[in-house]
Amino acid sequence: MFYNDSENIKKTIDIYDNHLSSNAQKIYERRTEFLSDFIPIFKIRYKQLSGDKENVEIIHKTDISESQSLYKLLKNNLEKDLRFQFTTKGIHKDDLTFTINSFSVKKYGSQGQQKTFLIALKLAQFDYLSKLNSNPILLLDDIFDKLDDNRVEQLISFTSKGSFSQVFITDTHKQRSKEILEKTGIDGQQLLEDQYGGFASVIRDEDYVAAASSHKGLKSGNLDYLTFGKNEPALHHYHNTYSCLLYTSDAADEEDSVDLGG
Repeated sequence: MFYNDSENIKKTIDIYDNHLSSNAQKIYERRTEFLSDFIPIFKIRYKQLSGDKENVEIIHKTDISESQSLYKLLKNNLEKDLRFQFTTKGIHKDDLTFTINSFSVKKYGSQGQQKTFLIALKLAQFDYLSKLNSNPILLLDDIFDKLDDNRVEQLISFTSKGSFSQVFITDTHKQRSKEILEKTGIDGQQLLEDQYGGFASVIRDEDYVAAASSHKGLKSGNLDYLTFGKNEPALHHYHNTYSCLLYTSDAADEEDSVDLGG
């Protein structure tokens, strides 16, 4: 319909182009500002992981620049947009290209390089948010599989330092995680015990809050019934999981339960 009435649409589309151009310029400037802060942080983190063996870049691909406004682009591409029936140029077409030694990570990077790149991005994101007076938590989910031993040790070594307040690491192989932690000077068994104590404390406190709330409701008459067992599946899961981590099969036979302090 619009293409058949192209002369009429050309008279009205200028209103939309002006608004799009004004907002697009603000987005472009903010993205450029962010990347100028973020990319140096990312490069530092990647060098730490790779041992400074590879040169990485994040390239911002955009149709807009200081000398090329979106308004001019829209005007120059109007006939093409009418034919295709969508806007072919603009801030919505922005993209990021990731490269290692000038080659595309997506096309030519190994699985280890791709995973290293991703982890470096996450670490840089952590650093960037920390500078904004935020207090992020770092979650490293099943990261050891595609990384060589040197990169894994580098990662664990500097994430165990003081700049990372809380770090959660998951792995499908308990023994591998324990050995990696011990190689970097961390007592893997003690770490598991500390984690268990923390989880046990959370469970105990949450169970107490739930019990106190139920008691208050019954006493005031707002509740005339009480359902038991709501929190038991979660308690059972944590009990079994961390008991297996802390005790060998022989010890587990002797230790029927773990004291949650309740």
